[in-house]
Amino acid sequence: REGYALVRLDPPGTPFDVNHLEMGADVRAAIDWVINDSGVSIDETRIATMGHSLGGKLAILNAAEDPRVSAAFAIDPVDGDPSPFPDPMTRPTLAPTVTSQVNGPVGIIGELTNGESENPFAPACAPLANNFQTLYEGLTNTSWLVEWELVGADHMDFLNECPEGLFSPCSLCTEGTMDPARVRELTAQFASDFFALHLLGDSSREAALTTSPGADVNVRQR
Repeated sequence: REGYALVRLDPPGTPFDVNHLEMGADVRAAIDWVINDSGVSIDETRIATMGHSLGGKLAILNAAEDPRVSAAFAIDPVDGDPSPFPDPMTRPTLAPTVTSQVNGPVGIIGELTNGESENPFAPACAPLANNFQTLYEGLTNTSWLVEWELVGADHMDFLNECPEGLFSPCSLCTEGTMDPARVRELTAQFASDFFALHLLGDSSREAALTTSPGADVNVRQR
């Protein structure tokens, strides 16, 4: 509707049994497919990545490793490997080394509700040591960088649908105080303004991205 071609990757597995580097390569392969085989005509100079949680980490990873990615929007990204059995070889931490290689614009939105776990048998959904603020601090060479903290949101509020179940993150993540509809509304608006500014060159969106829309949003920029 807004003039973008959108491709969604839905990889198999869980955040705890996959290779993040291979998943990053999958994103680059998907970009190859769009350009060469999809039949969709796109402007190859205006390609961006976006994702939630691990997907947010992959969005930033590809902004660092794929020169075709000109912008990245990360939704409550989680760096490193929060699983009970971390493997830095296949699920490495990006900040501060890899993140310093990102040169284009980046938008990061996140929350602090799930920085620590209330469940002794499960890791925090967005650990403070590897959360969106940590990645923000590691993005030292970006051309444009803004962080939005949604006060009272939780990690799963950003999803339109979340599967329930005993071991679902929807059940394990501490519930926040912000209305989930408000979380999704803000996220969609920031994403829309971010891509309009950085892919379409609509400078009128800058103010909406760098000014807090209310007391429930803290904004930082660099």
